[in-house]
Formats: sequence, structure tokens, C-alpha cells
Amino acid sequence: GDIDEVAFTGSVRTGKRIAAKCAERLIPCTLELGGKDAMIVCADANLERAANAAVFLSMFNSGHVCMGTERIYVVEEIADEFIRRVEEKTRAVRYGKGDDVDVGAIFWDRQLPIIEEHLKDAIEKGAKVLVGGGIHREDGLYVEPTLLVDVNEDMLIMKEETFGPIVAIQRVKTESEAIEKANDS
Repeated sequence: GDIDEVAFTGSVRTGKRIAAKCAERLIPCTLELGGKDAMIVCADANLERAANAAVFLSMFNSGHVCMGTERIYVVEEIADEFIRRVEEKTRAVRYGKGDDVDVGAIFWDRQLPIIEEHLKDAIEKGAKVLVGGGIHREDGLYVEPTLLVDVNEDMLIMKEETFGPIVAIQRVKTESEAIEKANDS
């Protein structure tokens, strides 16, 4: 029978293919595609609450969340304290197999090479790994809860959807700069 509408959640690349096929048949489609969700930490933020949110929203469900935080902009005047708190909280995140962990396995094997590429690219371009960064393949696919700092827009980790348990933090001078960078995606 005929299709009334197509709804898809997934990557931009696949979404474009679906949109083209739907257009050929004049079928409406609703597409919820990958993104690079930003968090902005302003100078007057409650830093404990912001740090908790940064870690949780970057890592829950192994980072496989369409609306999870993928990149964080923090104003310079509070950056050191914010990063210190995020580092402390990231180090406390337990990963692996079992019921007593916070972050489990990467559940789609095709995502792991993307995560690896983004991490490698960021490190090669000057990002600093404060926590984690390791990838383990024994008895499942696991990415250690990871905190990256000194990231910038030239890095894939700040431009393309990573979909893994990674906090990527960039310092900015002002809230206006943070908003400009957050919107430039």
C-alpha cells in the first residue's frame, strides 16, 4: 500500500537519502537528524549544578542520546573551577559491564570507529585528555568516560556528532562568543 508519511531519527547522511526518495514520490517526511548539542556555562552559573549536568548529559546511555550534550563553552573567568569540578565528576563515573556501573557498552558497533576518529583527530589537533580516552574491546565495546579540554572548531569532536561518553570543553572570552560558536553548526 501507499505510505502516508515517513518519520526518521538518525544521521544527517541517511536523512538526506530518505528526503530525496520521499521527494521523488511526493511523500511528506519528518526527520530528526544528528546534531552537535551545545551547553553554555555563563559566569553567574551555579558551577556545581552545571558540572553535574555537563557530565550526566554527555555520558548517560553511553553518550547515545540525540539530545545529549556534545560540546561545552565556558566563559574564561570561571573555566578553571568548572573544569576542575567536571574532571572530579568524570573520574567518578564507573564504566563497564554489570549493574554497578554508570556507563555501559557502546551498543552500535558502527559508532565506535566514529568515536575513535573524533578522539584521535582532537588529540592530533591539540586537545588535552584530562580523563579517560581509552577504548576497550574485551567482552563488549567500551569507551572510557572522557574529558577533553583545549578543543576548538577545527576538531571533528566539536563539529560532527560523536555519540559517545565524552565531555568536550572549550574556553571562550564572553557569553556572546559562546552563543556565536554554539549557533555555528
